[in-house]
Amino acid sequence: MTEQQQENRDAFNEEAIAKICELGFDFHGPHDENLVFSENADQHTPVRFVGIRIEDFPSIEESLLREGEAPKSLESRYGCTTRNGMFEMEVGAPGRPALIFDRVLRPISLDSKSECSNHLTGFSMGGPSGEGSMRRIHVTNSDRSICVELSDASPFGSLFSRGLLGPPRTVTRNVVTLKVCVPGLSFHSEIEKIGISIADAFLYELAVRNGVTFLPRYRRLGPPVKRPQYRMDAPLRFPVTKIEPEIAHLFQSAISDFTNHLTSFLYYYQILEFYFPYAVRKTAIRRVRAELNDPMFTNQDSELLKIVNIAESTARSSELDQISTLIEEWVRSEKLSEYFAQPELGKHFASSGPIKGVGEINHRSEKSGSLASQVSNRIYKLRNRIVHAKDDPKYADTKVLLSSSREAQFMGPDVDLAKLLAQEVILTAQMQA
Repeated sequence: MTEQQQENRDAFNEEAIAKICELGFDFHGPHDENLVFSENADQHTPVRFVGIRIEDFPSIEESLLREGEAPKSLESRYGCTTRNGMFEMEVGAPGRPALIFDRVLRPISLDSKSECSNHLTGFSMGGPSGEGSMRRIHVTNSDRSICVELSDASPFGSLFSRGLLGPPRTVTRNVVTLKVCVPGLSFHSEIEKIGISIADAFLYELAVRNGVTFLPRYRRLGPPVKRPQYRMDAPLRFPVTKIEPEIAHLFQSAISDFTNHLTSFLYYYQILEFYFPYAVRKTAIRRVRAELNDPMFTNQDSELLKIVNIAESTARSSELDQISTLIEEWVRSEKLSEYFAQPELGKHFASSGPIKGVGEINHRSEKSGSLASQVSNRIYKLRNRIVHAKDDPKYADTKVLLSSSREAQFMGPDVDLAKLLAQEVILTAQMQA
């Protein structure tokens, strides 16, 4: 801790500041009307700063020191839980600054009996200093034992919010949180599980019934998203590639949505799908032509049956068969070898890698099949984990892959692989034409 940070700490209740730091924060002192903190981050994660209004700090002191109540961060979302059955989660709306949330919510009608015993007995889930800048939406279940509230963040909600990238002077902002109170619960894991279940249902109905979209703020659990790298060694040229409009659109969508690994991967997969029928037919024609041009071909029924079998197997080919044919025939093996030889990939594609249930790839061994077949198997399984419903019996052994999950945030190398395959297939399509 620097000398300046120590002086900043001494200006306030040192014990309370220390308690907050024990929760995984660094203290940066006061700025304007806020006490500034940042969540501990590793070397790969940008530092984000959060602010607690100085006038609201006594309520945190009360909870941490007198009541001994330490909140716990949510696992995959920004927010926290406390042992008194309180769940609080930061939310936002795409393209809407928090300052206009009040205008968005104002037309929504509320049941006149929306107040509950929790609120009336002093259980306040309102914003800083009691009066928030946005309208407070508060609803309860039928017996008024559980309540849900959409309002400005509480002091703890501000502390565990996403915050802003530095410098510290930028911390002042409106933080909106969704709060769920389930009295009687004391275990953080149980509060978080039930809180997320109720919160997700509330946000769903708010979107469907009222046309208002609020989304949870998810934590980044994986490595930073790798931005596209500029290549200065390739001189500009007049284009010689002929590309179908559909393929151009899919490729542009994939590279523009590079921060969302799941959608980017699916766009590249759609490019591969586009060429499935063409690649399978080309392979079937080549096999039939080989049979017909065989010097030993005698036009006997047994030999004609071979041609019929080729046609039937082509018609019956599964999606895995089709992607295998495409990658085996249309992707240069040396390009695959070059990709997997990159040392920065580490153990990503090994059995101990971060994504489970999609098969490993060992480019140094063909015990599990050729490199192309290993790639085909992984790409196909990964696609199934994304698009197939989790209650489909065929995929009972694999969980659905969600964009906010830790696995999805580690998908970068798989997306890069899918991009390479798409580029190779587009290139081969030019030569086939």
